[in-house]
Amino acid sequence: MPKIIGGARRMILDEARRELFAGGYDALNIRAVARGCAIAAGTVYNYFESKDILAASVMLEDWQNALAAMKDETARAGSVDAGLFAIFDAIAAFRKPYEEIWESHGLSGASQKKLFRERHALLVAQIAALVQPLLTRFGAEEGDYLPRFIAENILIASNGEYRFEETAALIGRIIKEK
Repeated sequence: MPKIIGGARRMILDEARRELFAGGYDALNIRAVARGCAIAAGTVYNYFESKDILAASVMLEDWQNALAAMKDETARAGSVDAGLFAIFDAIAAFRKPYEEIWESHGLSGASQKKLFRERHALLVAQIAALVQPLLTRFGAEEGDYLPRFIAENILIASNGEYRFEETAALIGRIIKEK
């Protein structure tokens, strides 16, 4: 009968996060994570079937925490603008520690690009789901297109392609002109 280790999943995720940020994706190693947790590598595999699943689980946990923070901040926001900046700031904070990891692990091949499009659509939907109640609360509801448009532009700005202040000003004009 396998030995039950209390809090093993949490311990593995924490160690994997340390390893991932210390050395990047290529340096992430199941055996090193197991060593850092003082457990057998097989125990790590009981929770995460591969290095990819382990790294994705770390990122997913961080994204879920970022989404929860965005939800809290938008609920407290005193204006649409303040809520949008809170979303942008949370995405930027999530994104920053992962930039080098994502850059070193680029997409290639049609299946990877398809996966990227699917994940991107999911991100837009998650962010739009935060924007919609914010718009509604401040009387700027415009169906489902405007929240998706705003979500897409927040993601673009979070890439550093342009300053979010410019995006927020444009969104403000769109909302006022409706």
